[in-house]
Amino acid sequence: MSRTDPPPPVRRRANGRTARLLGVAAALVMIATLSGTATAAEAGAQANLCGASYTRIDTYVIGSASDPAGYVELYWSSTEKRNCALAIGTGSTYGWKGLKAISICPSGYADGSLCGDDSGDFLYYAGPARTKAGFDMSGKCIDVYGLIERRNGQGAVSDKRRVHCG
Repeated sequence: MSRTDPPPPVRRRANGRTARLLGVAAALVMIATLSGTATAAEAGAQANLCGASYTRIDTYVIGSASDPAGYVELYWSSTEKRNCALAIGTGSTYGWKGLKAISICPSGYADGSLCGDDSGDFLYYAGPARTKAGFDMSGKCIDVYGLIERRNGQGAVSDKRRVHCG
């Protein structure tokens, strides 16, 4: 990451005055560095929160294309033979402390121990969630689920089954 790249989104569990100050600071940094043109998903992709060996392979809308609450970003590491996913808020859900959740599993495996998940009342995103270390995901399909709570309390969902089977 160079000095001209925007900073990665900050993942914090917010509380009180600190949360308000962090929110204001994050908004100012985003306005200054992203000049209002990048989406939250793009900011997350630039930071590559899954790690240096991961490459983004897909992005799915959480909610509807006309009114997205956020995006699921899906990554692959050919080094680790694992997948990783994030649920990133956008618009009014980015920087707002609401439920954000992500889950990723190999398709067709009933054993939940192969899955990765993360959820909570986060300001920016849930994740990274990874498939189990040591389980080779090469040639296997993925089930990925993302949820973001809107400010009105309604949940927006992306539920993709049997994707990236290769």
